[in-house]
Amino acid sequence: MTCSGVQWERIGPAGPPLPNGLWTAYGSTRFFNLGRRTWLLVEKNKPVTQALWASACPADTAPGSGSIVLTQEFSVRAKNYYGVPVVAIRYRFGVQSGGETGPSDRWIGQLSVAPDELSVAAGWNVSMTFFAQEPREYPDAGATIAVLPVKIDLTIETKMKRHDASKMHLVVPTGVFLA
Repeated sequence: MTCSGVQWERIGPAGPPLPNGLWTAYGSTRFFNLGRRTWLLVEKNKPVTQALWASACPADTAPGSGSIVLTQEFSVRAKNYYGVPVVAIRYRFGVQSGGETGPSDRWIGQLSVAPDELSVAAGWNVSMTFFAQEPREYPDAGATIAVLPVKIDLTIETKMKRHDASKMHLVVPTGVFLA
């Protein structure tokens, strides 16, 4: 038996509208990731509970007085070829923004991602890894906002087969979007 498909989805209400062109934000010389670039979320069917974070902010900054904290949840599920669920993972993004003068002039002071719930059928193994890419920037109404592309890799395997899947997430100070 192998995995027939993987379904990723956002849990909860929709986020703010996505500005046009945000997916093509350009490389940044202003924003840097001062945290980790890679970490395990799930290893061999067990959630990893390290407190690791990434960021997309100017060097030597701290969240400003307009800092906001938001949490968004996502899930990924997989079924075998018979349509029986074999993997269900619920994971949570925590985003703390930083800013200078207003809501459009913001960066990502701290981004954490952690698994909330994990269910794996007998005979299956799952691992999940977080990869932060280089921060980007997007000009919005005269101010620049930070954009942090994040890839989450999922490996599902049995003794006989392996299935790899990836999903891009785009993190901005006001929300997280699935690609």
